[in-house]
Formats: sequence, C-alpha cells, structure tokens
Amino acid sequence: MAQILIIDDDIYVAETLSALIVKLNHTPTTALTLSDGLKLALATDFDLILLDVSLPDGDGIKVIPQLTTLPQRPEVIIITGFGDTNGASLAISNGAWDYLIKGDSLHNIRLSLEQALRFREARKQQPETISLKREELVGETPAMLNLLDFIAKAATGSADILLTGTTGTGKEIAARTIHNNSPRQKQNFIVVDCAALPLNLSESILFGSSRGAYTGADRDRMGLVAKADGGTLFFDEIGELSLEQQKVLLRVLQEKSYRPLGTSKEIKSDFRLIAATNRDLQSMVTEESFRGDLFYRLNALNYTLPTLQERREDIELLTIYFINKLCKKSGSASKGFSPDFIAALLSHNWPGNIRELSQTIAAAITLAGREATLYSQHLDKHLRINLTQQNLPPANILQPQSDSIDNLNPAALPTLAEFRKTQELEYFTRLQNQHRHDFKAALKTSGLSRSRFYNLLKEYNLSFD
Repeated sequence: MAQILIIDDDIYVAETLSALIVKLNHTPTTALTLSDGLKLALATDFDLILLDVSLPDGDGIKVIPQLTTLPQRPEVIIITGFGDTNGASLAISNGAWDYLIKGDSLHNIRLSLEQALRFREARKQQPETISLKREELVGETPAMLNLLDFIAKAATGSADILLTGTTGTGKEIAARTIHNNSPRQKQNFIVVDCAALPLNLSESILFGSSRGAYTGADRDRMGLVAKADGGTLFFDEIGELSLEQQKVLLRVLQEKSYRPLGTSKEIKSDFRLIAATNRDLQSMVTEESFRGDLFYRLNALNYTLPTLQERREDIELLTIYFINKLCKKSGSASKGFSPDFIAALLSHNWPGNIRELSQTIAAAITLAGREATLYSQHLDKHLRINLTQQNLPPANILQPQSDSIDNLNPAALPTLAEFRKTQELEYFTRLQNQHRHDFKAALKTSGLSRSRFYNLLKEYNLSFD
C-alpha cells in the first residue's frame, strides 16, 4: 500500500483522485495549497505526489526538484488543467515522472500512477549509491543533488554523454567527476578544446602523426585519442566543430579506431566520450550546421547543468569553498566575510555563473590584501549598487502613476470594471515584487481575506514562491 499526496486547489479534482487512489488500495492525503503540500511532504514519507501547476501560492513545477530530493525520494506526477509543450518539457527536465492533463481519462491517470509506483518499487531493490568523489561540485540544493544523482548513475556506465548548459556552470568539472567516479578513473582524462582546434591540424592533434607525415615531422607523435585509450575523452564546446571535423569524429566514435596522419594502419582506442556545449545543438541540426547523426548519438544520455541563479542557496557554501581554495593557493591565511559581503553576492543574478562567482571572490581577496575579513567594499561597484537598490524602501504604491485616471484621455475612458481590473493587476504586481517569498506578509499587507486573495492571484496568474 502506497502513501500518495495530492496537491491541488480544485476540491473536485482532489476528491476524484482520492477516490481513484482508494480504489487502487493506496492511501491518499490532500493539500489545497503548495505551502501545505510542502509541509506534508516534509513530515511524511510519501511514495508518490500528484501535483498541480497553478496553485494559489505558487508554481508546482518550480518545487519538483525540492520534492524529488527529499530523503524518501517520492515520484512526482504533474496533473494540470492547462497543459503545454513548454510546461511538459520543464516538468520532465526538473525530475517529474509524468505530465498529465486533468481532461485525461482516469484510465490514463491510473496507468501512469501504477507505472510510477512499479518503478519506485524496483528502485528500492537497487543497492545504495556509493559515496561520490565530488571534486568542486559544491552545494546541497535540489538542483545540485539531482546533478550528483545523474553523475553517480552515469559514472557506472559506458555510454557517451552530452552535458549542456550556459557558460560557467561547471560542465568540465561535472565531466571530470564522472570520470573520477568511473571504472576508468585510473586512466587519462583528456580535454579537447573544440573552439581552439584548427581545421588544418585537427587530425594530427587528435590522431597523431608518423615521422615524415608533413614538413617538420621528425618523429612519431601520439594524438589525443591515443592518450585517452582506456580513459575519457572530453570534447569541450563540441558545437564549435566544423561539419568536416564532425564527420571525422563520428567515424571514430562508431569504429573506436583511427589512423595517424601519414599511415594507413587502423589503431583501436577504447575511450569514453563526454561532450559539452553551451549551444543549442538541436537548432544547429535544423540549420544544418551540426550533423544530426552525431547529435542523436550524443543526445541519448544528456544533462543540462543548472545555472547559479537556479541554485542561489549554494552561493554561501561556494563562497566559503572558493575563499579557502584561493587563499590556500596563494599561501595566505583564509579570510572571513561580513553579512553585507554575502548579501551583495546574493543580490546579483550571476550571468557568468560559478566561473563569475569564483573570479569575483578572487578579485575581492586581492583588494582585501592583508585584511582578515571581506566586506562589500571589496566587491565590484555593480554588485554594491544592486545591494543598495534592493535595500531601498519600496515606492509608495499610492503615488499617482503616469497612467492614472488623471492622465486618461476623457474620450477614451475605460469602463469602471476595466479600470479597476487594471489597477488591481498593478497593485498585485507591486505586492508580488515586495513580498515575493512571503505569502503571509503579502496577505497581511493586502488586508484581504485568504479566499479573496487566492481568487485574485489565480485571476491574474500570479504567485508568491
């Protein structure tokens, strides 16, 4: 008998799902808000969670990583009244088992529910994951824990891997961590920088060359593919390869053999390929700038690394890690940091991700010199400006706006209902900006009843997450 949590504000849907669950001899529990659902999920070992998307106090998809990384690791099925392809992609990427529409038949919902429970039962029979050597993968957020789970599974296999994500998210570190936790860990991890691989020299760099193969070749040279024999070959920024280079790579992947420049002898190399890119390879395939056959071979096992914005709670842990690492490297005593220093870091959106954070901390350590503590004054001015702006008191929402009633063209006045709706939306948008992470504070500020507040949030598609 499984314990199943339903998080849905539609009482009719919740009751229907509860009846189905009881019929299947499982135990249902219902929560009508996201906050109540999270409290229940933290307090009880649920096997499965049926989760709505548009809840009065938040977006269900955003909490999937938090739910799937709970100690009991429940499966999550999204059941929404407003399905779309982007939502389905986001839900599955975040770790959901399935993405269903409330209009689906109960048979389809039952089928998905039973399959998820069978999968969960089979997973329980598997041995516990061994402790990972985490390298520089610092953090404990759900996004980081999901990445570590992928790495633990990927390390045990032999399939080629594609790591995607924006610049600075740590794709090479993730690739090294896979290698260092795999059976190949005692062999070489060879990096190929595809962006710096010259077209006219790529074959000699990858496959090596024999003496006399070209002018100046006075001895045999070993290529990178040979050096990766028995180990891992990491192709960084694989999207930068030319079509001709992609063709050559595909052949080597298929045959696991190569010919050094100047010879006709085929040489075997048992390597595992891990490729990484910050580009959209699928779009490149459509534009015919990346080979489809190579993409589909790589894309069978892929993972998109989270941005630093998606794991903001890890910033303080990363800061401590980088301070200790950089101070040790320079031979200086480690430094502490003040609350305003970490507040400034948290105020930034980090478009350059972990790489930008590391460089920012390195610069702050340099500016601090012999000072034992890092302050916001040691940071670049744009981070300090962000912090100062966020600390300013909110603007008086009653101050007349440029689009207020006084400025409307009398000949184009809206109806009172239309005008009231516009003002309500503006009010709730500002309320959301002021209390984005505090539903109770927002409710108190509004002076509305809880039910009226929920109804207006739903009407304007807003949430406090």
